[in-house]
Amino acid sequence: MSKPVNKTIARLGAGRPSLVLYEPAWAIGGDHGASPGHAAHVLEDLHTALGTAHTRFLYGGSVTPGTYTALRRAAPWDGVAVGRAAQDPGMLHEVTAELLGSGPEGTPPRE
Repeated sequence: MSKPVNKTIARLGAGRPSLVLYEPAWAIGGDHGASPGHAAHVLEDLHTALGTAHTRFLYGGSVTPGTYTALRRAAPWDGVAVGRAAQDPGMLHEVTAELLGSGPEGTPPRE
């Protein structure tokens, strides 16, 4: 991880409740987010740096229908941050339905 990220993590302090949003800079405003494998690697690094007892991790970056399911198949993300998809009512409905339909272990929505 980069020096600014490490400095921020050090300031959080152990045992304090935290919410971390990972959004790749190159995905902001782009058509494609991080691959599930790349995002899983980043999440693993964040888990190592922060632990998981008091920290929740969200992914943001070109979130569209199917993003959360794909990410959860690769790693235990706690949720996603919906940006541009929130501007399209149909897409927002699909993303929300996907999130609400996911099981406790992040299984894909029930069909």
